[in-house]
Amino acid sequence: MEALTPAEQLRIDVTGRRAATAVATWGQRAIWHCLDSAPEAEAHFNLARTVEVPEGCDTRSVTRAVAELVRAHDALRTVFHFADSRLWQTVQASGTLSLARYQVTDGPDEAARTIAAELAGRPFGRNEWQVRFALVTDGARPSRLAVAVGHLAVDQEGLRQLTGDLRQALAGRRIEPRSCQPLDVAAYEQSPQGRAASERALRHWSRGLRTAPATLFDYPRRAEGTPRFRRLVMRSEAIAVAAELAASRMRVSSTSVLLAATVSALGEFTGHRVVPMQTICSNRENPARRHVVGTLSWDGLITVDTGQASFRQTVRKTFQAGLTAYGNGYYDPEEAWRLRRHHEHLRGATQDLAAHFNDIRGRSGGRVDQWDPGPAALGRLTERTTVAEAACPDTSDARFYLTVRSADPCTLLSLVCDTGYFSVGDMRHVLHAVERVVTAAAHDDLEGPLLGSTLGITRVGRPDWVPYAEGWVDLAAARRLWQEVTGDATARLFLDRATQPPDGTAELVGYLADRPARRAAELHSAFMAALGGRSDVRAPDRYVVCARAPHDPDSREAWARETVLSEGSGRDDA
Repeated sequence: MEALTPAEQLRIDVTGRRAATAVATWGQRAIWHCLDSAPEAEAHFNLARTVEVPEGCDTRSVTRAVAELVRAHDALRTVFHFADSRLWQTVQASGTLSLARYQVTDGPDEAARTIAAELAGRPFGRNEWQVRFALVTDGARPSRLAVAVGHLAVDQEGLRQLTGDLRQALAGRRIEPRSCQPLDVAAYEQSPQGRAASERALRHWSRGLRTAPATLFDYPRRAEGTPRFRRLVMRSEAIAVAAELAASRMRVSSTSVLLAATVSALGEFTGHRVVPMQTICSNRENPARRHVVGTLSWDGLITVDTGQASFRQTVRKTFQAGLTAYGNGYYDPEEAWRLRRHHEHLRGATQDLAAHFNDIRGRSGGRVDQWDPGPAALGRLTERTTVAEAACPDTSDARFYLTVRSADPCTLLSLVCDTGYFSVGDMRHVLHAVERVVTAAAHDDLEGPLLGSTLGITRVGRPDWVPYAEGWVDLAAARRLWQEVTGDATARLFLDRATQPPDGTAELVGYLADRPARRAAELHSAFMAALGGRSDVRAPDRYVVCARAPHDPDSREAWARETVLSEGSGRDDA
């Protein structure tokens, strides 16, 4: 392809319909948190598209269409600032855009995709409108518009609606004004009705956090590879066909089938029966928000018990859990983060929720065929499946992130993993396990041990770790951290099965010789602060401060004979 250099820069002046400042929406605040926590990966969140310019549309018509689009949508004229511990959005009344024009003589479509990727490859400034355009002309005729938009401005559905409006404007048709824009969304969210909606959703989150294990990744961490995060992409025609067949047979969505296969594979690999998964909720079920050009989608929580009698039952459980999660995905993200910290304090462990699933195939789902190829033909389709490594930003808060896309006739499974917890080989095993289960589920319920044999996954090893609560703990590492927290080499941590709580699990009990005796709440807060996101250790369930250490501090019985100055869970003030 020829070198891409702009032939000229066109100036576009825009005057909007309104100007105002308001607190940011929940969606904007959720994305801001992502950008703020990983500034080196900001451009990864940007969205890019290309739009064909219709015949008869000259350059002046293109600039008018772009101006009309930005005039109509507040999200494209919005800048952001942080003040008084809050994020604010300011919709500006007017401004200027620069439209670079590229003249090519061969392959305008490929050139437009390349330019769109370049536009999206640069982070947007907080005081910059979150949109960029470039025009590709085939000779002198406008051929394609390249568009890049920041995630603070729109989500995937917002971008879909935005590009639809752009096509309308390029065709010379009027853009229908939206009755609800981000300023209106923010006003609703701050209203009593909005607060009530958030509280309902957070009650769902609280139930899920109590049910889910603190982490799926309570196993020995490997030395991180370089880069730390790796991405594999599976292209599978078999999944595209089988997921729809299984969904039709089980009367659920193909998303539920793929998600059930994913939680089954991840649960088998990690050894966890209950698998929590964060997924993206569109939050557009309410008719007032359905056509908002803005950012409304963010994380919902699905928790699935994979210990069912068959994969079909797991699919049904996943489908029901998904309906509940998608109905409770609209909430104040800062309240949700506080809720997670509260549950961590009570549990005494990092609640990482570091597994994610995102199906972005659109409303039509995957491939739908009128023919049933049968198990043998599906098996032959799997022979065409490919798995290849792809570029990946070297930063993430996820340890496992599966994205589902369409690329007719295939379904694409894009898996990003932290190499501290998954080797590239592990990633391949998980992807192929998902494909095997989905393909088999097109014609079989996979009852009993058949699901495990179909998955064919070897469970991760945990040498020297011990079962505890709903997972495992590295007791030696927890003991070392306890000594670091207390500053006392004689402090000891025991897995005490003699004084188990009513639920029948063993207790982690931390012993310390201390004068004056520190309170359990102080010790617990110090331990939680020292955790630092680790998933290998847990805080003591009970703290016991004695007048002195026994002669044999490694003896649980010897500590029990010492004078106790104070004891407690440290959670009483939570």
